Amino acid sequence: MPVQQRQLSNGLQVRIITDPQARCASALVQVGVGSLHEPDAWPGLAHLLEHVLFAGSAGFQDDERLMMWAQAQGGRLNATTLGNGTAFFFECSPALLADGLARLTDMLVAPLLAESAISQETAAIDAEYRLLCGHQDTLADAALSAAFAAHPWQRFQVGDGAHFGTDTAALRRALMRFHQQAYYAANTTLWLQGPQSAEELWQLAERAGLRFADQTQPSTVLIPPLVLSAQRDYLLQRPDGDRLRLSFLLNGHFREELTLLRQLLRDEAEGSLMAALRAEGLCDELRVLRPYVSARQQVLSIELTLVAPQHAAVAEGLLHHWLRRLTGLSDEQLQHYAALAVREFNRLPVMDRLRERAFGFALPEAWPLRWQPLLAQLVAENLTRLRSGRQETGQTPLSREGAIEQPRPAGGLQTEPRGTGDKWIAGYRLVQGFSLALAARRLDKAVLPAAIPTLDFFPRPQPLFAAESVSAALPLPHHHPDGGQAVLLLSPAAVMPLPWGQIMQAALRALAGSCIHGGGELRLECYQGLWLIQLSGPPELMMATLSSLTARLAALPAVAIEQGEREYQRQQRAQQAEIAVRALINGLPLLWQNASPSPSVSPLPAMHWQASLYGGSRELHQQIARQLSHFPGRMNSPVEASRPLPVPQREYSVVTDSNDAAVVLFCPLNGSTPQAVAAWRCLALIFQPAFFQQLRVEQNIGYVVSCRWWQVVGRAGILFCLQSPTLTHDDLWQAIDAFLQRMAMSLASLTADRLAEYRRVLLDSLNPHHDDPLTASREGWLQQQDPAPALTTEAAEHLSLADLQYHHQQLLQQPQRCWRVSNRKNAIV
Repeated sequence: MPVQQRQLSNGLQVRIITDPQARCASALVQVGVGSLHEPDAWPGLAHLLEHVLFAGSAGFQDDERLMMWAQAQGGRLNATTLGNGTAFFFECSPALLADGLARLTDMLVAPLLAESAISQETAAIDAEYRLLCGHQDTLADAALSAAFAAHPWQRFQVGDGAHFGTDTAALRRALMRFHQQAYYAANTTLWLQGPQSAEELWQLAERAGLRFADQTQPSTVLIPPLVLSAQRDYLLQRPDGDRLRLSFLLNGHFREELTLLRQLLRDEAEGSLMAALRAEGLCDELRVLRPYVSARQQVLSIELTLVAPQHAAVAEGLLHHWLRRLTGLSDEQLQHYAALAVREFNRLPVMDRLRERAFGFALPEAWPLRWQPLLAQLVAENLTRLRSGRQETGQTPLSREGAIEQPRPAGGLQTEPRGTGDKWIAGYRLVQGFSLALAARRLDKAVLPAAIPTLDFFPRPQPLFAAESVSAALPLPHHHPDGGQAVLLLSPAAVMPLPWGQIMQAALRALAGSCIHGGGELRLECYQGLWLIQLSGPPELMMATLSSLTARLAALPAVAIEQGEREYQRQQRAQQAEIAVRALINGLPLLWQNASPSPSVSPLPAMHWQASLYGGSRELHQQIARQLSHFPGRMNSPVEASRPLPVPQREYSVVTDSNDAAVVLFCPLNGSTPQAVAAWRCLALIFQPAFFQQLRVEQNIGYVVSCRWWQVVGRAGILFCLQSPTLTHDDLWQAIDAFLQRMAMSLASLTADRLAEYRRVLLDSLNPHHDDPLTASREGWLQQQDPAPALTTEAAEHLSLADLQYHHQQLLQQPQRCWRVSNRKNAIV
């Protein structure tokens, strides 16, 4: 879909994308000011302003402001503060785009910036800063910035209570000045995407965009260019596993080219760089990042998750060898990978597509790309290397003897001169406000392996399927026969033993990568605690892939078992270091299933599997049914009746590294009728904004305050999440219980108009339209896992206040059905 570009009379840039098939609409406002533009006296000011803008504006306050309104409508919203800009975005039904845009515009041009809101958000950012002090990606980005000469990138950017101080009036004046100087029309871009016509979107954009101030003189700080320092190699001591981050300083405006490079780097097919790194036992994962972006420069990072630290030099050598091979790619090959990137992009939700277009990896649509100029900069002269991992024997961080940390004064006082964040504290280096065990150390030079593995690129011939001579067809449910693109679904009928999901992923990665190049898709992923294989594509490709899949699972190679076990352990460590509430949510399915590790020796444990086919021809259905007779494990045997919900214990514990108190309460749906489903889903809609308003805004309980409709191992219900750096676990449990009690009074005062709005949101959810067949079939499969009946039009239309009150009382009266999980170390388990 082409992007139409226009400029309003006040200088504001507009980008419009009309998509007649879209079921959602989205808006994004991008302001050209970020953390790099902050005044020296107020580090973190851009981040704080982003938070406070959501707290209310002249035209929309309390429940009518964008954050509360969007949640009540079942929409999504968020914002992000980057070094060179700040973006605000939301997604909603197309009919509500004008209402949402009016709220977004008002909060950006007429914010209240109330002192009470500033105090609340200062506390929230202070808690966020403490969380980030243990966040691996944040610390790696900070460590990377140390490889450059003194630059604003190295300054403290997140913000915290010590820097903001206690003089809220002074902080408010600073926020007002910063907002006035930066949030003006010529410094702003508005993006709109939806099914509306271009003219309708243009009218919406004009009405909203003309509200921004017409300021002609730019007032933002000019960012100096990045310059690599003489010291390019660093060692960051972290307990999170061994990683090698190779970062290139790029001069020039490369975006579409980087998207194409990322697509090539992330390819996992046989013959790809990633397949070679895994086959050689060097690396398990690869990520492509852009930790720094300015108008004239950017830093591209390629991060390798190493199998062992001694493999860093060989893994880097193989990467450089592969990069040199890219110079010889034909135009046909480049366009093939660009088409894959476009295909991947088009599967994203509308809001995420806007985010990528605005400040992410841009769609490679223009042709020809500046491919060779990009490759010419991926050389050693532009490279810095950061290896992170556990401390090696005999190594100590580089230090300055006798250095003592100076206390950070309150807000309004400069703690670091512009262009430097370089302090030393008892062997730790302070960069971007984070204390890093960072050593300047010459790393081993890149070398090639003794035998260079074969590296190849697509397009190339696909394998052909050879039909089995004798095969008995298995029973195979066929949904929507002759109804479009075929998707085969395979899922274990019971709990997948740990860590076999990760082992199967490792065994199928290269096959899945090759399938993508043939126009198909093979996925094995875990959704809400349930594992699912999906296979789609042209019939011949599906059959060839299914045949290979069956053979690989029947005889798992040792290398796949080793990779899967490492990935499982890595995920366990990452979960423990994750934001505490996320760790509790991720741990809930395992507690529910009472999952336990199984010996990881080939072959795959004997399991019962369920298979079904969505779409596709009847002939393909018969071919797949015959091929499945060779699948390892029992296929589509009679399913046992749905087991009753296990009775939860009083409280479960999940270990986290965080010192914050965190709790998660999951209340499974109590009822077996469509009317009960309608009432519970409506209660979740009502609770979601009220929970945030009462506990986050009014009571300022903690950094993480969330309530939503959720599904765990096929069971739907309402999920409550709290995390606080100051309160105890018991305080948090009491806060949730008190909220649920208070909601009885709120429900009693619910107006007929507001109930009608909730009914409309429920009705809108009844007809989800997914252009991607894999997404549509997965959502259908997830619905089938839930023993509760589906929501119906009749139940939504006839939902009454009495229904809501009755089911709310059911929730209150049966607390023993709810699952309580915390990171309390002595919880009953």
